[in-house]
Amino acid sequence: MINYKFFELNKSGFENVFGYVNCNLLSGILPQEKFLKTTKEAKKYNGTLFIIDSNIENSILPARIINYRKNKNLATKVIIDIAYENGIQEKKYFKKVADIKQHGIKSKDILTVMNKSGMRDFQSIIFIDFFAISAVIRHLTFHTPISNKLLSKRINRCNLLLGKVNKPSRSKIIEAFFKSKLTDTTLYSFLGTFETDNPQLKQFIKKHQGPIDEAKTFNLDQGISSQGWGSSTKAYDESTVSFICETHETDSSVFFTEKIYRPILNRSLFVIRASFPALAHLRANGFKTFDDFIDEGYDSNWDITDAYSNMLVSTAEKLLSKVPKHYNKMQEIVDYNYEVLVKFAFSELKRLEKRLEKLSRS
Repeated sequence: MINYKFFELNKSGFENVFGYVNCNLLSGILPQEKFLKTTKEAKKYNGTLFIIDSNIENSILPARIINYRKNKNLATKVIIDIAYENGIQEKKYFKKVADIKQHGIKSKDILTVMNKSGMRDFQSIIFIDFFAISAVIRHLTFHTPISNKLLSKRINRCNLLLGKVNKPSRSKIIEAFFKSKLTDTTLYSFLGTFETDNPQLKQFIKKHQGPIDEAKTFNLDQGISSQGWGSSTKAYDESTVSFICETHETDSSVFFTEKIYRPILNRSLFVIRASFPALAHLRANGFKTFDDFIDEGYDSNWDITDAYSNMLVSTAEKLLSKVPKHYNKMQEIVDYNYEVLVKFAFSELKRLEKRLEKLSRS
């Protein structure tokens, strides 16, 4: 049996901002009973000690702990936790590693954990889908509520939840919804504003300000935003289709956040505006999409144009129109996707656990 525990260093501060554990971070998803609470415990722990360093800018490792353990021939490793980031600049990353090595930690004893963005894996860096794990851990461990309503019992309409509306692509989507048949029936949740000369559109945005799911909000330089996890299931109880605008919308990598996993957890159908091939990436991980009902060719393209945005909203309209005729088959798919997400999250955790065990033995 390999014994190892964790000691967290340089918390990012998200816990203080939001008032609860941010499960997108490594410290939120690992078994809490494996965390040592005090410096004294960390110094004298007989198994392998993993010091978690989540400060991207610099590293101030606890010299007292490292030196004591070195003198006692106790194994000490460092995990660079960039779990909440898409990545880090190469120059900054190697500086961080160099800073850690200054404290007597060898390269082989450093593991970097980043949020998965594309299918990459290196000897000293492991890419884990922390947002998938986070969704499941919140639900099963911290009891974040989810909708268990059957699709046939929900109101057949879309929901459009936007953490921030000031991205050009999101502005286009809002305009497309404003001009579509879905204008007055969709459930909206807008945070922030963007400039428009259209008074009707301006009023439309103002009317739907604020999170309808009671998600916590906070101020950034770019305007009001949200962590994306609420305590109300209204958005899913009262809709059948989620229109998802993912955080990253480039063709350089696939980057999923809670924006895709919340609808899956809440057993919702979805149309997604994200970096392509988003749907292909989901299917590769075992999920089912909705190509039996709609043309999902939009997944092979990416653009910030009125035409592309209108086409996506039109696709959501078509999916909505098919719901009443295919309740049973669609329910099977959303139930199946929920189960796949739970299994996928635990498989990602298991992959991380195997890497930690391997590092413990080295």
